[in-house]
Amino acid sequence: MLEPSSEPHRIYGETILPVPGKKTKIALVAGLRFRISFYAVEVKKTASEYLFG
Repeated sequence: MLEPSSEPHRIYGETILPVPGKKTKIALVAGLRFRISFYAVEVKKTASEYLFG
């Protein structure tokens, strides 16, 4: 009655989206860093306009 499963990682089935590869992860991190830096520049620009007119 208690038998080990053949593939324990397949309990929940396959994922809908494929696992991203190394290049995809690098591209996502680069894009995220670019967006954060762009946002930081915009916030700094807005803050300086607000403070100094």
